[in-house]
Parts: sequence; structure tokens; C-alpha cells
Amino acid sequence: MTAHPVRVAVVGIGWWSNILADGVLRTCGALQINSCYTRSIEKRKEFADRYECKAANSYQEILEDETIEGIINTTPNHVHLETTRLAAAAGKHVFLDKPIANTISDGREITRVCKDAGVVLSIGYQRRRQSQFRWIKRRIDAG
Repeated sequence: MTAHPVRVAVVGIGWWSNILADGVLRTCGALQINSCYTRSIEKRKEFADRYECKAANSYQEILEDETIEGIINTTPNHVHLETTRLAAAAGKHVFLDKPIANTISDGREITRVCKDAGVVLSIGYQRRRQSQFRWIKRRIDAG
């Protein structure tokens, strides 16, 4: 555990970002949402109020904020490359919701820019619907 929570910003506000933000709240202080951004002022304000974080006026504002260590990126798939490229260039770690990209070449480029920048890239692939994980869940529930 770090001495302080990892400070993140949520980018691309929608129903899935709320699910992930609720998950952040369950990390027992390991993560902290400091800021959020989406183009919709209304969605941005609602999210900021709900999660008690700053509503940034632009993505650039988040990238320039030295207190932000990572980005939870739930933007549409077709902008994953550009938003991740900018985050990596700013030294921000990236949690990118699946899929990594719409094309193999974009996926490879996302991986490359994060590696070259020395930032962690994590892709949010969930596995709860796969049969082996459902079997494990049943076993756990059965005691």
C-alpha cells in the first residue's frame, strides 16, 4: 500500500464510469478520484457532485494537474488512442476500458506509447461471464 491513495481522474463520463467510480470507493482508500472530465457540462457536474471531486474544464487541465497520477479512461473506443497517447505523454498511468482499441494497429500503438512513456497501462477486461470463473464463484458461495 502506498503512503497516500493513488489519485486518479475519470475521463468520459457515462453509466460505466459510475460503475467504476463506485468500485474506486470500495478500495478502502487505495484510490481517490480527484477530478473528472467529459464534454457535457451537466454530466461533469453531476459526477463531480456525486463523487466529491473537481470538475475539470478540459482534458488538458487534467493532464497538466500534477496531483493526478492516473486516468480512468471510459471514453468511446474510437478515441482511446488519442486520449491514452496524451495521458502517457503527460506521465499519467492509464486504466482503459475494453476494448483497448477498434483496430489492432491502434491497440499496438496504445501499448507502445505507454511503454515508451514508462506508464502502466491496464485494460479492464472482466471475466465474470466465463464458465470457469462462474464455477469458482459457485464454489465460493457454497463455502
